[in-house]
Amino acid sequence: MNDNLLKLAPTKYRPGLIDLIWVAFMAYGLLMGLADQPKSFFYGLAFGLIIALLRRWGINRPLILWLAAMSVFQLVGEAAGWYQFVPNFDKVVHTLFPIIGSLVAYAVLVRFGLLPRPTSFNDRHPRFTLALTVFLLAVAGGALWEIIEFSGDQSHLFSGPIQLGNFDTMTDIIATFVGGVISGPLAIRIWYKHKEPSTRRL
Repeated sequence: MNDNLLKLAPTKYRPGLIDLIWVAFMAYGLLMGLADQPKSFFYGLAFGLIIALLRRWGINRPLILWLAAMSVFQLVGEAAGWYQFVPNFDKVVHTLFPIIGSLVAYAVLVRFGLLPRPTSFNDRHPRFTLALTVFLLAVAGGALWEIIEFSGDQSHLFSGPIQLGNFDTMTDIIATFVGGVISGPLAIRIWYKHKEPSTRRL
């Protein structure tokens, strides 16, 4: 895919597929709120807001679509009860989300000048630095999510407990770690497919 990783959004606003996606997430969240499903309400609004912001910031379209697909996968699993009936479905989500989320987070931080572009790593091991950066973003995102789950349980924000004990929390963290390990080489594959780093490859 040859879109610029961090290209600016067009000056003239043109509604498109991304807008339809974030509106659909927001509508889903509102419907779940009316149906007294607080967890799905939170997920729907959160995913919709994140995708809308990524669209506004001009983040690369494939990245947004990957994140949207992963969000749909999670919401379908939530609605269909896969968390209860499909073995280790929760661990699959905790592995896949950090892979995509870390790439999106890296793109956003580069977009705002908080991290260097892949072409700007000037040390002797730029590929390792890129992989380590994305890995740390994945692990940090997983830790933040565990904090959100813990806070939700303690405040009884959701209709039922999300964290099911120490074993559940630790295996979630391990799954996130595995996702982070995968995201590092994937970032290298994306931006260093050839000998020279590229910001036009996704």
